[in-house]
This record gives sequence, C-alpha cells and structure tokens, in this order.
Amino acid sequence: MNAIQQKAGIRALRTQIPNGLTISRLILGLGFPWLPASFWFLALVWGTLSEFLDGFLARRMKVVSAFGQFMDPVADKIFVMAVALTFLQTGWINIPQLLFMASRDIFVALSSAVLILTGRSQAFRKMAPSPLGKWATAFQFAALFGVPILQKNNVILIYATGLISAMAAIDYARRFLQRAADCSNSTSSGSKSRF
Repeated sequence: MNAIQQKAGIRALRTQIPNGLTISRLILGLGFPWLPASFWFLALVWGTLSEFLDGFLARRMKVVSAFGQFMDPVADKIFVMAVALTFLQTGWINIPQLLFMASRDIFVALSSAVLILTGRSQAFRKMAPSPLGKWATAFQFAALFGVPILQKNNVILIYATGLISAMAAIDYARRFLQRAADCSNSTSSGSKSRF
C-alpha cells in the first residue's frame, strides 16, 4: 500500500466517525418510542451529544461529506419527532404544542415534497442551514430535555421553541421561494443553473 492509498484509507475511516454519530441518532430516534422510560434520559443525552458532535467533528477533521450533510438534518428531525410523539403519548405535551414546536420541520418536509413533485428539487439542493434553523434545533433539543422535567408545566419552554421554529419556517420559506425563482429564471433564460 503506497502513501496515497494509506492517506485515502485514513480519510475514509475518519469520515465514518461523524457519519456513524449521525446514523446512531437516526437509529435511536427510530427506536425511542419502544425504549423503557428509564432509558429516555440516556437516549436524550446521546441524541443531543451526537447532534452537536457529528457536524463539529466533520468540520474539524475536514471530512464533511454529502452523505453527512443530507443525513444530519434527517436524523435530527426523526429523533426530535420520535421523542416528541412519545411525550405526546405520555400526556406531557399536547397536539397543538407538538405542531407548534415542529412547525419548521413540518414546513420543510411539505415544501421539499412539493418541490420534488413539481420538478424543482434543485431549489433546496445544497441549501446551507440558516443560523435561525440551528437555533430552532438547539431549542428543540433543550425542550426535549425540559419536557420530562417540567412535564405539564412546560408551556413557556414549548412556546419559546415553537416561536423560534415558526421564525425558522418563515426564513426557510423565504429562502426556498428565492432559490426556486432563481432556478426558474436561470433555466428559462437558457443559462446554466447555479444550483
């Protein structure tokens, strides 16, 4: 094995660390509703740690991958929704609180589906996360920790999270519409799309 192959192998191995964290959060989200309640806190700790470590490590080790950029937000949404639905079942949150807290995620999912169905998926391809979207994710994870502690006394935390999520949804809507218009304009003028 020459030095170039060895460096490529090490880089490939390092890429698997952040991607492995992302996949672990995805699997944990899918399994969360079936975990015993005594494991919920540990699952929340791991889900939160993996949320912040995967991207940090990918950037720090210079191994950002297309797979990681795609799967990280998917794993976040699945984890958050699985935990929130579990808490809905326990009665710690209600349906309006769940919908408000997840407004950004619901909007992004619906918008993505519409853009894919209308053949304009390039409008959201490679769209970088916004600072407001990152804040919404941070608030969602904080709310997930707060709900079991506060249980039905969680109104301020849930609605603060919902407000940030709604603001992020509006920001995503603005960005989606701008990118869709840019893609339409560049396609109709015959120029090569930047997206």
